[in-house]
Order: sequence, then C-alpha cells, then structure tokens
Amino acid sequence: MSFPNIESAQPAASPTGGEAAQDGAEPATAEAAEMDDGFTPEERRKNQLEEDAGFKKYMMMKRMKIPLHNIRAKIR
Repeated sequence: MSFPNIESAQPAASPTGGEAAQDGAEPATAEAAEMDDGFTPEERRKNQLEEDAGFKKYMMMKRMKIPLHNIRAKIR
C-alpha cells in the first residue's frame, strides 16, 4: 500500500571519497554534512515527514483511531 506524496526512504549511500574527514574539517559535500547531523537516515526521514502538512493530517487521524479507508477518503 502506498500513500500519495510519500516516498520510501532511500538507503544511505556510502562515502566514495578516498580519505576520511579529519576532526574539525568541513565536510566536502552536502551529503557529508547531512551525515554529520547526528541523526540516522530513519530519524531524518521522520523529521522530514513531521514537517509535511499532509502527513501531519494523516498522523492526527491515525492517532484518533479513524479507520484507514476513511482517512484515505478524507485525504482525497
């Protein structure tokens, strides 16, 4: 089952750089900067979804124990 506007998280890409980053050095790429934020890929995805208004609406209805088919009908 898939929800509209929600994509599954992509697996974390392994760094392909030859040298490891030194302590205190700036990350070379944006991907490296994201990896240093202290969150796992799952936590990053959760934070991203919590900011999405459509997903917030879904989660609120889910917490209210509204049946899934009713949630999907209301979202449509």
